[in-house]
Amino acid sequence: MKRLSLLRRRQADPAPLPNGRRAERGVTMVETAMASVIAVIVMVGVTRFVKVGSDHAQSVGEETQAGSAIRDAAERIARDLRQSGSVAMSVEQQIGQNDALKLKRPIAVSGGALTWGVSEKKLGSKAGWAIRYDVKRVKPRGGNLRRDLVRRIIDDAGTVFREEVLLRNLRTGVATPPGFKVEQSGKMWKVTLSQRANRKRPMHTVSFDLALYN
Repeated sequence: MKRLSLLRRRQADPAPLPNGRRAERGVTMVETAMASVIAVIVMVGVTRFVKVGSDHAQSVGEETQAGSAIRDAAERIARDLRQSGSVAMSVEQQIGQNDALKLKRPIAVSGGALTWGVSEKKLGSKAGWAIRYDVKRVKPRGGNLRRDLVRRIIDDAGTVFREEVLLRNLRTGVATPPGFKVEQSGKMWKVTLSQRANRKRPMHTVSFDLALYN
């Protein structure tokens, strides 16, 4: 009986672990909790890294887009000016001291004389009409005042037939460099375009010189 009781007691005891230590209850829960904390820390780090990368990519994309917009606007103005002439263009100063540029292009020749006006694909040729570049002051609801460069097609009575925004957030005319300035220097004309900087985008400026049609 004594041997039987001793045998049963040995069978009831848990098997000994190496180094004579027994399994400790709760170790699995502690390890699980620690693993969860580490996983959370890693996820927070990864999320911040991804956000920084995304913000940087967005900033680069906005800067690239802004640079492309000002170059496109400059090319549009240059294309119109090259086809115009000193007898068919005028420059005046607007509020804020940015310039307004009005010009016509030769659309026909009759008896050696040029007919000036506007010729557009969807519009056709319109004698006496003109292209006008203006700096338009815009104040969005709940936003700050901004200056946009617009290209307008106007008829011979001065009525706006079509308006297109080419560039947003121009600088004032007294800034250095100015938002939109058209200046004559001998037979050449110098055009300057400049956008305001903000916390997401640096200032962009384009300046070019060209000669008119005649």
